[in-house]
Amino acid sequence: MNKYSDDYIMAAAEASQSYPNPPDDIPVLDPNDYVKADIISKSGYGVYIVRNHPSKLLKVMNLFDAPEDAMYEENPWTELRMSYIAGNLGIGAKIYGYYIQDRDINMIMEKIDGTMLKNTKKTQEIYDKVLKISEILLDNGIKNGDMNTGNIMILPDGNVKVIDYGEAYEIPIPSDTKKAKLIKTMSKHAKPTSETKDQTMNDRLEEKLT
Repeated sequence: MNKYSDDYIMAAAEASQSYPNPPDDIPVLDPNDYVKADIISKSGYGVYIVRNHPSKLLKVMNLFDAPEDAMYEENPWTELRMSYIAGNLGIGAKIYGYYIQDRDINMIMEKIDGTMLKNTKKTQEIYDKVLKISEILLDNGIKNGDMNTGNIMILPDGNVKVIDYGEAYEIPIPSDTKKAKLIKTMSKHAKPTSETKDQTMNDRLEEKLT
């Protein structure tokens, strides 16, 4: 028996389809091509290794059973869209597409091998790369919303990617003048101190974007 009322389910469905329904430029995949294996994260409704595609992950985002206070803020269509853009920009995991099954959006994404920033030494070089990612997002009208040290991956070659866009949303693209001021302010706050050990970097970086 569903624990939510029919009215709530209808409201959740309407909210989840608000951006847009669905994104028409993201490939729709065949669910028969992807088999879930071990869960590796409880982010969203679970991130799984794909048994028959070990270089890919499957993230489940439920259309209906989101908490009521997050229903209009954490939109799975928005996460799919923002993740897809970030992947195409080379600053996030590549998104291969999605399919809908059992009222879930199943997003198929690149499996990134690397180390979370929270588990490695924080250096100015890393922070400069995080700043660059913030700048690229800004240029594309995106605010990550949750750029914490658990969502920033350091790759074996030294590159950096941000892997979670569950709280991302669109922002106005600033003018070049405003952007220059924002980047200058952000640079003053991007220092590898213990202050950022596992709290959101959003407080020190992305709050300067708006």
